[in-house]
Amino acid sequence: LYTRFKKLTDDLEHVLKGNLEHWKNFHHAALAYIILCDQFSKVIHRGSSKAYSFDPFAQKMARWILNDTARFKKYRLFERLTIILPLM
Repeated sequence: LYTRFKKLTDDLEHVLKGNLEHWKNFHHAALAYIILCDQFSKVIHRGSSKAYSFDPFAQKMARWILNDTARFKKYRLFERLTIILPLM
């Protein structure tokens, strides 16, 4: 469990450094990026000011996907809801 938690924490640090921007080029990776930034960050940093500090990253990726209708339509319904969630 600790190893997975550490991996997610490391991934969030890579988000801050801009090292995961290439994830947007891959269908499921873009969705994973949103989940990482919008959901996992809140669990990992619960009770801290950092809990919501990754929201702008999730929102940026969500907008990037939404700006291309053809790309957005390739996602299943529940995936589309996950993409839209950070914008609410």
